[in-house]
Amino acid sequence: MVIVFAVNAICYGAIYVKMQQTARQASSDNQNDKYHKAAKLMLLFVAVYLLQWWPYTTQALWSLVTPIPFGMVIIVVVVCNLGGLYNAIVYTIIRRRYTKVSGVENNSAMQTGNTNAD
Repeated sequence: MVIVFAVNAICYGAIYVKMQQTARQASSDNQNDKYHKAAKLMLLFVAVYLLQWWPYTTQALWSLVTPIPFGMVIIVVVVCNLGGLYNAIVYTIIRRRYTKVSGVENNSAMQTGNTNAD
């Protein structure tokens, strides 16, 4: 599990760095904003992944050295199994941001008389 955790963390980090580089090279401000928003969103997913799996990785490393206290096992089980709750929170955050952005765009389009969503 430690190897899987490390590989995932390295891959997510590499993707984030690549997105930042692409954002710097973007030609327009609008496109640059999109890359920054995508990078922030990806960082949110990485943070949730790390939050969910760091206790298990710590437990795996700890078990190599000494037996794990029962309280630590309970914490690991609870935190790792809250992944569905973490995903629901992330979904809610994304949904609220999308709804705010979409609502602003739709209101400005209606005011100008443009109903084309493209």
